[in-house]
Amino acid sequence: MPPSPTRVGLIGLSGTPADKYEGTNWAASAHLPYLLKSSHYEIVALLNSSVESAQASIVKHGLPSSVKAYGRPEDLAADQEVDIVICSTRVDHHLTTVLPSILARKTIFVEWPLEASLSLAREMSLLASTHGCKTIVGLQGSFAEPIREIKALVDGGRIGRVLSSTMFAALGNGGSTESRNVSTSISTSNSTIIQASAPNNVPDQQFFQGITTSNIPFSMHRRGGAPFPGTPAVEWRIQGEKGEIRLTSTDYFIHMGHPEPSTKIELFVEGEGVSEVHWDDGEIDGRRDEVTEMGLPVIARGIARLYEANRKGEWVPDWEWAVRRHEVVEEMWRKYDEDVEKGLAI
Repeated sequence: MPPSPTRVGLIGLSGTPADKYEGTNWAASAHLPYLLKSSHYEIVALLNSSVESAQASIVKHGLPSSVKAYGRPEDLAADQEVDIVICSTRVDHHLTTVLPSILARKTIFVEWPLEASLSLAREMSLLASTHGCKTIVGLQGSFAEPIREIKALVDGGRIGRVLSSTMFAALGNGGSTESRNVSTSISTSNSTIIQASAPNNVPDQQFFQGITTSNIPFSMHRRGGAPFPGTPAVEWRIQGEKGEIRLTSTDYFIHMGHPEPSTKIELFVEGEGVSEVHWDDGEIDGRRDEVTEMGLPVIARGIARLYEANRKGEWVPDWEWAVRRHEVVEEMWRKYDEDVEKGLAI
């Protein structure tokens, strides 16, 4: 007899009509496709800002009438029929939304970033550890098919000992689109239009250099603006003693798939020449990939593999892992602020 499915309490699945919703609705795009198809998980409860909102979401997404609608985090945490809580809300609501579930010792999956600051992320992780919660964070990039294929090549020794890793990425031009819901007209004849301006203080040239925990030099250059015509937006090379791996893509967010990028992996091995590695054939390192076979949108596949790894007892990024990522980001900004003060950055 197959085991009973893991019962899910999902936080943040919007019930707002599509033509009124502002935002990306990550829960519906990235989480829902797998949860609806998988026989290993079952949505049993929704938590939104109100019971009415949760009920509207149940109707909008065609969920069973047995799914419970909650409007308070405490009520979801008290539900003994919820095995895992999935939080996909605005980042500054993460701690307050899942705190009752932490106190109830639930298994909790929270989207990245863990919280809006390093201090709050540390607080969340410590609370979960103190109460014995199993935790997951939505850092699914390493579960994307191209990344998993590259890892299999490296782990399999195809290029020998890794010597270095370098990446270049052109991120495109921001601000090229506006909200489709903006529809303002000026009807007052004596009105005055004031055009306010604000300086852009977000750096559009970003350089990262460091040493990995495996003592491998890594460097990255990310820039704003379109790539040079005819060249990929992303080029990632991993150099080894016996060869090199090269990934190219038309989109930096190769693990999210909006739009689905054209991504290519090439392998050079001394004595063998260059060959293309087919990462999208439903297999990873010659083994069947169940998630690919489910026919999920690209944006949902990485999240699906997190769910699969969780149910199989395999490694998943937890909140301690998330805190380390927060620490790296915090250190980057600290050094950047220091350079601005010294006149070395703008």
